[in-house]
Amino acid sequence: MHRHHSILTRNIILIAVSACSFCSAHVAQAAPSLQVTLSSPKGVYTLGEPVRLAITVKNVSDQTLYAWVDKLKWQQIQIEISNDGERFHTFVPGTREDYKIIPETRPLEPGKEKQYSFRILYTYYFSSKYARLNRLAFEKHGGYLIKARYRTHRPLETNTIKIKVKQPQGSDAKLWQKLNQPAILKFLQSGEVLKGHEKLPLRAVEILKSAPKSSYANDLRWALKTYYYRDRRQAKRLWKLKEDEARLIRGVTGITVPPPQPFPNDMRLAQLITYQFPKRTPLEQALQVISRQSGVTLRLHPKLRVRTMSSIRVTEPLRKLMRNLSVYKAEWVRQGEGYLLKPADGKDQKKSQTDKSSTKK
Repeated sequence: MHRHHSILTRNIILIAVSACSFCSAHVAQAAPSLQVTLSSPKGVYTLGEPVRLAITVKNVSDQTLYAWVDKLKWQQIQIEISNDGERFHTFVPGTREDYKIIPETRPLEPGKEKQYSFRILYTYYFSSKYARLNRLAFEKHGGYLIKARYRTHRPLETNTIKIKVKQPQGSDAKLWQKLNQPAILKFLQSGEVLKGHEKLPLRAVEILKSAPKSSYANDLRWALKTYYYRDRRQAKRLWKLKEDEARLIRGVTGITVPPPQPFPNDMRLAQLITYQFPKRTPLEQALQVISRQSGVTLRLHPKLRVRTMSSIRVTEPLRKLMRNLSVYKAEWVRQGEGYLLKPADGKDQKKSQTDKSSTKK
């Protein structure tokens, strides 16, 4: 009886172990087969220089996984930083929101990978309803460990990398004293300008002109370019970029502007014209009035005579008016010393609206 009980007990234990082994294998097989890797393009940064990070998400399984997030929120990737190798703190870029919902993901095919890029420099957020927390992500020179958690359906931790932050020397040290201000640090990190700091981009231009080869020069150029190209139609709080400001930014960043279209070599088209008609007017009549005002003959093809002009008062360059009139299935072609607006044939539209000759009127 005792022997029978021992055999029975041993069999139960074996069954339990086998069941646990099966459960472990099943769990391992069911876990998402993603490889999440953290990297940085360089290992040494100057104090105050944004640390650039890249998180690569790769599908190492043999099936398509929903693992990629197009519209990433900061809370879905947690950046962890340690300066002593033991205690890590979470970098917060500038928000106190905490999204606890499962993010909407996109398919990532087997063997494919995608990458997120970050610039880490400055925390600027409210830690409570009234208390604002401002701090550098890397507050002093020395070694730092960085890791990250990729949060989609479940958190996945990356590898840990090590970087070194060095103390600025010489001219960099003097420049750092100018840059070590909340609004400028946020600008270096994101290219965003805080309300009330509208003159900051011009200040950044002057700093860059005075130190074009400093350790901070590339980051200043990046921030100015980001600010320059930001979509002002979508950003409700972003003011219009003034032409003199845009010109100065282009001068220090190397941004090139394509020649104005159409007919960039005809200087007559840069003149400002003002027009307003008492009521909606046939386009042919409107072009006659504008031709007399500008001295540039503008004609209309018979097939476009059904078009009209609105009665709104407008002052704008003649070239802009011509460009607006050619948006919908029409194109301008040279006709003597003037131009003809005709139906677009779709073949030579680009060529006809670009003056290839070197003759300036």
